[in-house]
Amino acid sequence: MPDSLPDLAPWSIDLGRYRVFVPPDPFEDHVGPFYYVIDGDPREAGGVHCVLPTHDAHGNYAGRVHGGTTLAFADYALCLVAGRAVDGGANSSFAITVNLSCSFLEPVRIGPPLEARGEPLKVTGRLAFARGTLTQEGRTVALWSGVCRHVARDKAMVRKEETRPRTEAPPAQSVPADYELVATTSAYSRHLGPIYVRRDQAGASLLQPMCPTCAIPAAPCMAAT
Repeated sequence: MPDSLPDLAPWSIDLGRYRVFVPPDPFEDHVGPFYYVIDGDPREAGGVHCVLPTHDAHGNYAGRVHGGTTLAFADYALCLVAGRAVDGGANSSFAITVNLSCSFLEPVRIGPPLEARGEPLKVTGRLAFARGTLTQEGRTVALWSGVCRHVARDKAMVRKEETRPRTEAPPAQSVPADYELVATTSAYSRHLGPIYVRRDQAGASLLQPMCPTCAIPAAPCMAAT
């Protein structure tokens, strides 16, 4: 859990009852963190409640919550609802997104928390299906549905250890000379890290760092050549 929790008392949410997913997911912790609580039978509709406290780094050009933030939270909700439906809340299973659909219904404000609840639809030997809603201050702002593959936690952790990079630091990366830093991105895009663009007659190509330290914009691992 983070050292301190946002005060969501005005929205009747006590984050002291909630938890973050374990083991940590660096991307989720950087974008969020996202919180959840099992608030009933996780095999039934509404049994898992997810919360995202929104802040300025989630913003788009219009000063609302960026769609990428909303979609990342919908993906988190899908995996929590589907994964806990598989194991009944024991946290013995990891859910891996196979398909996700999200419909945006209303703009999302910065400040009030985003909330998600869902309904498990079906669990098979390998897949779990679920759907749900994202709400803000009682308004439904998005609908989501998707499919996850579920993997036993012990097997997933062994696989993670086997594929863990053996070098202490990721290899150095560089930006090709014909790419330029995009300086006018939204707050959310800057929060995720630097983006570079190359323009030509055919259009434009984008490049973004994809390595562990690039999750924090203050410590980018890419430098222009």
